[in-house]
Amino acid sequence: GLMAVIKYNHPSWNWLDVKASLRQTASNWNTGYNSATYGFGVVSYASSTALTDGEIKLQPPVARTTTNAFGQNTFTLYPYKQTRRVKEVLFQFDSNPGFQPGELSLNDITTTHSGTKIMEYSDLTATSTLAPIITAFSDKYFAWFTADDANDNTADFSRIDTYSVLGPLSQNQIEFHSYFNILTPTNNSVTSDLPTFTWSEPSSYFGISKYQLYIDGSLHTDNITGTTTTIVTPLSDGSHTWYIVAVNGNGATSSSQSTRTIQVNSGYTESQIWYVDNVLGNDLNDGSESSPWGTIAKAVSVAQPGNTVIIVKNDGVPYREDISPTPVALGDPNITFRGIDAQNKPDILGSQDVSHPSVGGWTAYGGGNPNTYQKSIISAGVLATGPSINSLEKKVRNSTSQNSLNEGEWYSTGVTVYYRLDTGEDINTLHIEAGKENYGLFCMAGNTFKDLVVKYANQIGVLIADRCIGEGLEIADNGATGAYLFNTSPSTNTGSILRYSTVDNNSTDGVYMANLKNAQLYNNVIRGNGTGIDVNNGTNDTSIRNNILIDNTKNIEFNIGGALTNFVASHNNWSNGTVDSHW
Repeated sequence: GLMAVIKYNHPSWNWLDVKASLRQTASNWNTGYNSATYGFGVVSYASSTALTDGEIKLQPPVARTTTNAFGQNTFTLYPYKQTRRVKEVLFQFDSNPGFQPGELSLNDITTTHSGTKIMEYSDLTATSTLAPIITAFSDKYFAWFTADDANDNTADFSRIDTYSVLGPLSQNQIEFHSYFNILTPTNNSVTSDLPTFTWSEPSSYFGISKYQLYIDGSLHTDNITGTTTTIVTPLSDGSHTWYIVAVNGNGATSSSQSTRTIQVNSGYTESQIWYVDNVLGNDLNDGSESSPWGTIAKAVSVAQPGNTVIIVKNDGVPYREDISPTPVALGDPNITFRGIDAQNKPDILGSQDVSHPSVGGWTAYGGGNPNTYQKSIISAGVLATGPSINSLEKKVRNSTSQNSLNEGEWYSTGVTVYYRLDTGEDINTLHIEAGKENYGLFCMAGNTFKDLVVKYANQIGVLIADRCIGEGLEIADNGATGAYLFNTSPSTNTGSILRYSTVDNNSTDGVYMANLKNAQLYNNVIRGNGTGIDVNNGTNDTSIRNNILIDNTKNIEFNIGGALTNFVASHNNWSNGTVDSHW
């Protein structure tokens, strides 16, 4: 309220001027800021409002200092934005300059108090990124000043208050001011005996003069001028470690943040084919057709751009793991994960076996329904039952309560799942699958999924983003959405593709599309979902062609706030479901 009255009396003052006027009329203004006596002490409203514009003194800004990960002193600066303020200036002192009660000139600071100018700052916002000194110094003091002129020689500078002086501070010479790491080959990946190595670029105030490649702990290649190198002498087959050392223009060195292992195979090519078999395979094998790995996760950790991973189908033995490959860089060929062919598609299930014969734990529920059982299951988003793993039916989730279940319906609250047996079912022989994973396939960039069956994920069966392709997929019975097409950066990335696939019986959406560029959805059969195709904001430069939509609650729906650009839809057929009027 006091500040508001002063501001009313002096409309040309900004709020920092008002605050400054109160400060300099406070009881201990002349002796400096003192946290033990309420900062600057008791203020005088009468003296404050009596000041003229020219009588308000410049106030020093608040600044704090810390040391970053490289040992460099950094400053967080909060500009004191009075009307007269033009910039803040940092000076360094050999000793503490102490409290100085009046405004100062450049000569006062540099000659009388032996200050050395370090930098200036004229932006209006607070910043914590100021790291102006790279040379070594010991036990120096620093103070930030507010100045009223861009020209230091004609500027007035704020006084030095007790809170203004920072120090003593010390630091060693700063050779590097960013870390760097190795990029490819990735850890434990298989390479040829003449691999190409790549890494990111560190930052140094003295520039980078060269890089050195170390293999198995010893210098292998010196005087590398860029951030990539291909060795010319073949490595022996087997495991090798590698890392990079950067040398700056001052001769100082910095090592990559990690050391990685590569598996050298002299017969390896970019078109390498790996095999996964969850019955006959083992992750200690070499991934060949005759010696396959046992898990998809192992293949994900090894496969490189251009490789193909063939996942062998085994009847009655699904793969209970999601596939989430490392994104492939723009310009590199996709990594493909696929079944053997369209007649032998392996099952990728996002569920777990919770059958009573397998794991037990189902107990009779004493509520209002007959033939109802309950079990503690964490995060079940979908439930399917049947006489065997090869003959399952996704069950309807009741949205009301466990006491209102019809035959073949289920309900969950907290971690407890309730299921009322369907006609002819017996809890002691029934196979039950409950959702566990949130998704089945997840491609962020540059992967292809082909000839796979994806079922029973709690939320989304398949997520495909930048330069990702889904082909020949059977996406069914997932807890929310079958396929989710999106881009991580729609303005720059090529979109996702879903083609020649079936998308069936997913609870919310068959295909959900949002924030896309150059996406394609064509030659798919989309049936029995909540909404067949759900088109959302940002689905630009996208084509939807030659799709068949059957028996969806709503076949096509638009949820957009404005017009789409370069959106093409043609030769799509639908029946037995509504279509959004925007279509």
